[in-house]
Amino acid sequence: MIIDITIIISTKEKAFLCYNRVKKVFSMKLPIGISTFKEIIEENYIYVDKTKEAFNLTQKGKYYFLSRPRRFGKSLFLDTLKEIFQGNRELFKNLYIYDKYDWIKPILVI
Repeated sequence: MIIDITIIISTKEKAFLCYNRVKKVFSMKLPIGISTFKEIIEENYIYVDKTKEAFNLTQKGKYYFLSRPRRFGKSLFLDTLKEIFQGNRELFKNLYIYDKYDWIKPILVI
């Protein structure tokens, strides 16, 4: 595996901080075959934050068709939306949507 990490640093403290972040990412597990948002967050798997797109989807627009190839995270994204609509705020700590979404507003599900 080849990984290109380019870091421009002005102080030793910033270099140490960047090293610790990279080290933390590489110590996390890959969520291969896992499509439940709650399990990915609680079991400390790597998660690419798509909550900005989820937030935009909930705030504007009408109908959406999720057209993606196989194994591109459609089920995970829908599960993420489910957790948002159920109001599970604590799962989204340190993610984009945590302080932007109105967690009090009830969502009608029929």
